[in-house]
Amino acid sequence: MPKATSAAEALSPAPTEEDRRYDATLRPTRLTDYVGQRKVAENLRVYIKAALKRREALDHVLLTGPPGLGKTTLAHIVANEMGAQLRSTSGPAIEKTGDIAALLTNLQEGDVLFIDEIHRLLPALEEKLYPAMEDFNLDLLIGQGPGARSIKLELPKFTLVGATTRQGLITAPLRGRFGIVFHLDFYPHEDLEIICRRSAGILGVEIDDAGAREIARRSRGTPRIVNRLLRRVRDYAEVDYEGHITHDIANDALNRMEVDTYGLDEMDRKLLLTIIEKFEGGPVGVGTLSAAIQEEKDSIEEIIEPYLIQVGFLNRRGGYRYVEAGVQWKKRFPSIPIVKQWIPHVNYRGYYRLDGEWQEGRIHLDLTEVELANGGRIGPEVNVEHQGLQQPFAIASNVTLPVGSYDYTSVGWDLTTNPSAPLSLDLRLDVGGFYNGTRRGGAATLAARRASSLTTSLRVEYNDVRLDQGNFTRTLIATRVAYFFTPRIMLQTLVQYSNQARAWTANARFGWLSTAGTGLFVVFNEGQEADGFFQWNQPQARSLVVKYSRQFGRSG
Repeated sequence: MPKATSAAEALSPAPTEEDRRYDATLRPTRLTDYVGQRKVAENLRVYIKAALKRREALDHVLLTGPPGLGKTTLAHIVANEMGAQLRSTSGPAIEKTGDIAALLTNLQEGDVLFIDEIHRLLPALEEKLYPAMEDFNLDLLIGQGPGARSIKLELPKFTLVGATTRQGLITAPLRGRFGIVFHLDFYPHEDLEIICRRSAGILGVEIDDAGAREIARRSRGTPRIVNRLLRRVRDYAEVDYEGHITHDIANDALNRMEVDTYGLDEMDRKLLLTIIEKFEGGPVGVGTLSAAIQEEKDSIEEIIEPYLIQVGFLNRRGGYRYVEAGVQWKKRFPSIPIVKQWIPHVNYRGYYRLDGEWQEGRIHLDLTEVELANGGRIGPEVNVEHQGLQQPFAIASNVTLPVGSYDYTSVGWDLTTNPSAPLSLDLRLDVGGFYNGTRRGGAATLAARRASSLTTSLRVEYNDVRLDQGNFTRTLIATRVAYFFTPRIMLQTLVQYSNQARAWTANARFGWLSTAGTGLFVVFNEGQEADGFFQWNQPQARSLVVKYSRQFGRSG
């Protein structure tokens, strides 16, 4: 049975366990097999040949860019082209001086050391890399107190390849020690189509040019996503068809996964509609946008915005300076079975106009966050925020905030259980300042899943907001259920109550697919006026749509 993969799962650039299993098979090992990033590949070819000709280690390489574009692949290619051993780790995995010393002292002459997420290295450990990168020496302190002594270890000549999705978080001293710096961009559809056909050949999947083109144009410019979508479309082709992927089959499978023709998922569309409908096309600060769509700022800036900007759906307004700084410390507790680690941290993020005006800022302080052994997290936090509104903001049906600057402080508390478990819970509480007033509220989401056939969730949000322009409460209750009886028969429902809209809304969709894009579809929508949770009035709207389509003379 094909996996009922959601659009968000299919289009996420973060690697999954399945991606890692297939990486060794699909990843090119030589520059001649590497597709795309032509300037990067050509320059790297020259640098590698020059280093081999001089019989030297390649200069240190820094790779930057969004996730899924091939930074890890290029690290493997560097090692293969240099005929060297590759040793891989990541910034978060290096927690103490002994870890970095063990990595460096185990290197052989010419080895390649790959550090993913290098921007997450702790400052004290980052400084240990400086002499290793420049002079191939490692300074170690032996002993403690008055008897402590420093020794210098000679290291073999090696190449450090660092990868990061956050180039702005790389400190200037570390960035300056990389002799080669490359930035990877999103791939054009033509390159992704070549990657799709190459991967199909390795996996033994029959696919025509039109099928590869359809998968490529919905892959958000990311090779990792094109390979993932190819595997999912292969599932549908093998189960519901004869195994060969054509344009119609690819289109049918991707539509059933709710991956639209531009590769946008539900959160992409929600962000764009919010900017258009609530803020008249913008500009709007990321903090205000985060509050409007109930999504974390980091997710907006790192995952949603880059692709929308790349394809032209979103433009960042120029004339701003961006400042970000943070400090984090991790402490493990092996003696406490339920606790994995303690993660106190503080960070600041701010936007300033070129004339010096402070447009937006946020200080986040969390000294007691704990990551649990089962994958959950818990901890209180303090947030100090500044918002500068450049246009009136209709925050509720009867309350509009005027243009101006707002400074406020709030306290929050989070509890999250393992989101991949059959049953998971996410709790959030907030109290404190909010624009020119106060807010008390929170949200709770209970989610359940059964294999890949059934997913369901219940979310309750409540906020009591008191502002100078007026007071309001916001209550939102939503429940979602999606069930795949078979790969061709599915039922999806959403029932939602909003006190601000004074309405209950319900949507139910039933689909019984026949062939690509054809079959029986039944959609029911109803909206009920509601003066309260149990006080229903006359229906606002009610519709039932029944559609049946069949394609005749289908070929391929």
